Amino acid sequence: MIKRIIICAIFLVCMSASIFASFLSTQSNYYKVHSDIEGTWYFDKNSVKSVRYEPPYYAIRSDVYKEKYGDEQISKLGVLFYYDYELQVMKSRIIEFEKYDSYGNLLSSVKKDGPVGTHIYHKGETSVFDDVGNYCFYNCYHIFFYKEWNQDLGLHL
Repeated sequence: MIKRIIICAIFLVCMSASIFASFLSTQSNYYKVHSDIEGTWYFDKNSVKSVRYEPPYYAIRSDVYKEKYGDEQISKLGVLFYYDYELQVMKSRIIEFEKYDSYGNLLSSVKKDGPVGTHIYHKGETSVFDDVGNYCFYNCYHIFFYKEWNQDLGLHL
């Protein structure tokens, strides 16, 4: 009897996990950057825009999405990434925050004007924002921000 209950519980969990398929996983412009037990992170390749190109300084704006399992909502973060290619320093700032349901319907929105917003500094660390910033840089300039990645792949700026 207990065995049947456990099998039914596993089956129900598997069914509910497969039900939460969002618009992010069905469209090719959303690139999956990171996935863990809490959720999955994407960036929208169509949203990536260079806002500063003055080597070694660069700035890129992109939309970053997080599917958070459990509440079946999706967070969209409008992020500005700042880069110093010479010093290999990346910084990001959240300038917009929106929540969507799994069908893509907007639930709430907050825009952050001026210098306010969350600042995240990156220097030799591995984080989701670090990965997204690196892929956004590649999406704009066809080369990764981190020089060691480019050396490993034979890419040059």
